[in-house]
Amino acid sequence: MGWLGIGDFIATTDAAKYEIRDNHIRFIGGIWAGLGLFMWLAAVNPMRFKQSLYLVFGLIFLAGFARFTSGNLELVFGPDILGSLVTELVGMPIFALWLSKLPEAQ
Repeated sequence: MGWLGIGDFIATTDAAKYEIRDNHIRFIGGIWAGLGLFMWLAAVNPMRFKQSLYLVFGLIFLAGFARFTSGNLELVFGPDILGSLVTELVGMPIFALWLSKLPEAQ
């Protein structure tokens, strides 16, 4: 679909396996899109969705640690990943702390 930019960065040697893995990645992308849409909805009334937001923040925080399973710390701490990593490992706890300090609706 061209969403990852211009240029080929892989060569497909087994089209059937590629399509299976591609389909799994699209599913994971759909999950992230759904979480993003939920966060947009929850931004309107965060206290109503407080527990769900804690869950989403926690999942994103934990998923940030999954980046380390690549075993390539140069990549994980490189300029292409570092912004996302900081958002996941620092930003999500800050959002959770912010949410915990919001006053309850009266």
